[in-house]
Amino acid sequence: YQRRVRGTQPGDLLSWSAAYFDALSSGLAPPVKNRFEQSSGDEKVITPGLLAVLHKQIRSHETVQVEDLKTKWEQLSLPNDRLQEILRLGNFVADVKWLNFLSLACTSLEGNLTDAVTLLCKILTKDPEGGPARIAYDLFKQLYTYLAEVDGNITQE
Repeated sequence: YQRRVRGTQPGDLLSWSAAYFDALSSGLAPPVKNRFEQSSGDEKVITPGLLAVLHKQIRSHETVQVEDLKTKWEQLSLPNDRLQEILRLGNFVADVKWLNFLSLACTSLEGNLTDAVTLLCKILTKDPEGGPARIAYDLFKQLYTYLAEVDGNITQE
């Protein structure tokens, strides 16, 4: 437990601990990072590692209820304004297509679409960390097309 706390560096230890032990008792993936990320202090910030943690917790669901997503988001002490921005951008109301949400979350971290898709592939890959971040072509095409449609500035060509 202590090693997981040090590695994840939760913003709200009490809320994170409750989510951690609840996940363990339910047989679900606990909200822990694979590796330590340097944070910028006490401010709530979204990081690639925290997005990966969120994905580990939700990946078995094609869609997730907004309320469930909000709960997991808060347990990781992520900024609520960023969540609201992503929900608004994706026009998510009650049900959230998880991979579409994750795609938009990656774009909010990166400066351009190429870097956002690269981050998305790193989160979704089943390859070992540090190696190639491969995902199925059909999945890549689906998510890239979704991001291009949301962006509106990218043509089919």
